[in-house]
Amino acid sequence: MIVNLAAGAAAVATCVATAPQVSADAPRDLFDSPFFFPSFVVLTVVAGLAAYFATGGGALLGVLTVLPFFILFAARVVTDDQGLWPIGLAILLVCSAFPIGAAWIIGRRS
Repeated sequence: MIVNLAAGAAAVATCVATAPQVSADAPRDLFDSPFFFPSFVVLTVVAGLAAYFATGGGALLGVLTVLPFFILFAARVVTDDQGLWPIGLAILLVCSAFPIGAAWIIGRRS
């Protein structure tokens, strides 16, 4: 479970570090990173492997994998005045469905 959280945190750090700087006072947006969608592909593999090798957990392993994205997203919505946060939340939910679904399906079969 710690590996899942660490993988998610590393993916968030990569997305924030590689996001382009829009303006000097604006924070980097992880949705603009060229590694945003590839990171969810990697997280899907990590969640699937964790569900395969772990006893129990299932979809929880997928949730733990994407949890750092939701923590950063919630922190930025609360601290910044972002008017387009529903669109960002929808993108994040759709992308999160893949690791959660992979962990749930593989967890049921193993």
